[in-house]
Amino acid sequence: MKIYDQFNRPVQKMDKKPDRRPLATAPLTDGFRDYVADGLTPGGLAAVLKQADAGDIRSQAELFDQLEERDAHILGEISKRKNVILSAQFKVRPAGRSPRDKKIAEDVSMMFQNITDWEDVLLSMQDAVGKGFSAFELKWDTSEGQAAVSNFDFIEQKRFIFKDNSFNPSVIPKLITDKSPWGLIFRPLK
Repeated sequence: MKIYDQFNRPVQKMDKKPDRRPLATAPLTDGFRDYVADGLTPGGLAAVLKQADAGDIRSQAELFDQLEERDAHILGEISKRKNVILSAQFKVRPAGRSPRDKKIAEDVSMMFQNITDWEDVLLSMQDAVGKGFSAFELKWDTSEGQAAVSNFDFIEQKRFIFKDNSFNPSVIPKLITDKSPWGLIFRPLK
């Protein structure tokens, strides 16, 4: 039996330890912003949306950030939706009734309890409300002989591109870096 990821790619057998190397540092261009909202016209908005539909979402992500910054009503509505998640109660449930399933559920539940900034992670996840998805790099702790996620590092949506090697739109995101300005496919379990 084969296992597939969310993009319908077969998952290969992994090494015993997860990869702890960072995915990539933020590109130097991250310090610069495109002021997409300045002088935006209906035609300009259509161009931003078409560009996003074609797989390049940077301008759309920048535009939504600017809308939140400039419009108090939009910020208020988005903040309400983001903050409601903080009052939700989460529970990890076993996949089945076996002792192994129960042990896995306990371990995963403990892993989440040990993440000290879980509320910040939940709020960052809500960034998907305006941008369609939210992305995190998983940081792994292997200090006690077992692998557990110790932290989630938020990655801004503008750092992704949805294009294949022929520059056609793709459902598989690639991470934009200084070394790979056309995006790199990130390693499994990252």
